[in-house]
Amino acid sequence: DDLFSGGKKDIASLYEYWVFFVLFKTLSEKYGEHSKKSPKDWIEGLIVSDSKGLGLMLQEGKTKAFEFEYTQGKRPLTIKFYYNRSFPGNRKYPANKGFGSYSKSFRPDYTLSIWPSSLKQDEAEEKESIVHIHFDAKYKVDYSFFKEDQPQNDDEVTEIIERVEKEERQGIYKNVDLYKMHAYKDAIRRSGGAYILYPGTSSEAPPYRGFHEIIPGVGAFSVRPNNETEASTTIKNFINEVIENLENVLSQ
Repeated sequence: DDLFSGGKKDIASLYEYWVFFVLFKTLSEKYGEHSKKSPKDWIEGLIVSDSKGLGLMLQEGKTKAFEFEYTQGKRPLTIKFYYNRSFPGNRKYPANKGFGSYSKSFRPDYTLSIWPSSLKQDEAEEKESIVHIHFDAKYKVDYSFFKEDQPQNDDEVTEIIERVEKEERQGIYKNVDLYKMHAYKDAIRRSGGAYILYPGTSSEAPPYRGFHEIIPGVGAFSVRPNNETEASTTIKNFINEVIENLENVLSQ
C-alpha cells in the first residue's frame, strides 16, 4: 500500500517487484520441475488473500529465498534465488567462513547462489565451492556510456579519463551504477558477477567479461514490460551460460 500513498506510484519499486517475477519465471521454467517444492506453491505463498482482496508478500528489505535443483548436467547443482539477501560487512577471513563482505554491508536486489548439490550451503562457503551472481533493478538511469567507442590509443584513453573526471566533479557521473556492480562483485566474497537490469530500449550493453569465460564479469540487461518475452530469453540464455560454465569442472 505504501507504493501508492498520496496518489503517487513508486514506479521504481514496482519495477523491482516486476523484475523479480521475470527472473522467477525464467528460473522456474528451466529448473522448476527438478525442485523439491513446486514453483506454483511458492507463488501461492507470495500472493495471499487479505481484507482488501489480494496482498503481495514480497516486501523490499525482507529476504525471500527459492531453491532449485539442476540435475541434468555433468554434475548436480543447487541454485538458490534470493530477493533482497543481505551480505554483512567487515567479515574477517576465515572467521565465519568469510561469508559476506570484507568491507561494507550490501543488499543486492536479487542474488543467485550456486553450489554442488553434494554439499550443504555452509560447507560450500567454507570450501570455496559456491558462486554468487547479483542483479540490481535500476528504473531511472542513463546507459549511454555503454555505447562509448573503445579507446584505440593512449591519447583516447586520456581523453576518456579526463571527461569522466569532469563529469564526476559536476555531479553528472553516469557510471555510478556500474561501479556499484563492481563493488558487489569485488567486496562480497565468492561473487562471480553483478549485473544491472533496466528498462532500456535496446540490449546494447553486453556483459563485460573479466577474462575469457562468462564469469567473472559485470554488465547490464534491458528488461522492459513491453518486451518481456525477449528480455526473459536474454536473461535465460545468460543464466544457462553461467550454469554451463559452473558445471564444467575444468573451468577456471
